[in-house]
Order: sequence, then C-alpha cells, then structure tokens
Amino acid sequence: MKDLLNKTSLANGTLVRVFKNLTRDTWSVQIKTVKGWRVVGYSEEIRLNNARPVVSEKGRQRVLREKKKYVHAFIEGEWCDGWELTGFHELISYNPYMFGAFYTVPVHDLGGKKHGSYKPVPSDWKGTVYLNRDSQSKRLTTWREVA
Repeated sequence: MKDLLNKTSLANGTLVRVFKNLTRDTWSVQIKTVKGWRVVGYSEEIRLNNARPVVSEKGRQRVLREKKKYVHAFIEGEWCDGWELTGFHELISYNPYMFGAFYTVPVHDLGGKKHGSYKPVPSDWKGTVYLNRDSQSKRLTTWREVA
C-alpha cells in the first residue's frame, strides 16, 4: 500500500501529476519513471507551482461513450513544500459531461451572493494550484491562483 505523503515527502520542484482518487476519496500523486507515470502516494493537501490542468480528449470520449469513470484528467505541476495561500484564487473543477476542460466554479459569500461563473480554464493557463479537503464540506477542492 502506498503512503500518505506530507509536504516534504518529495523534493521541491519535482514534476508530479495529481488526480482525484474516487476509491480512496483523496488525491493520488504520480511521478514519471522509466515505465511511465506511477502513483507514489496520496495526500489531502498539495500545492503545485507552474501547474496546468490536463484532460485527455481520447479518455474523455471513452468516458462519454461508456458512461464509466476512468482517470483522464489531472493537474500537472511542480511539487511545493509550502502551503501559503497568496493572492486571489478561484475554485476550479472538472466534469467531462459539462466541459472538455477544467472550469471555474462560482462561489457564494456569507450573504448568499454568487461570485463568478462557470467558464473553462484556458488550456494554456499555468500557475499555482492548491488541492485540499475543505474543512466544512469535507469535499476535495482545487483552487487556482489568478493575478
């Protein structure tokens, strides 16, 4: 069984892929080996720098055709051992039935006012991404920093 990773489990700057593990209800972390991308562990709090959202269109089409869940979308970036939220950030998500890419999710303030809209994240976007478990809803969430 793979280990639960902490911020210092991997060297700062290590290129990783992170995807939502539906079986374990956590984030799975992969690194590239000579045999391809392999899961090295799991985490509930991750920060990636120079990250980009990736969706395999071939994998997405398989999901749409077979109506089954297959890993075909992930965030790829450089592992960071820090967790400081900086700047403005927005919630992003992925659903192959809504968009062919990751998309922004509107959030509601304490007064119930909706901020933002559902819109695809540009395929050429790169930046800092935070993946964690929300303390209130207990759901896995993904946030991207915006300038």
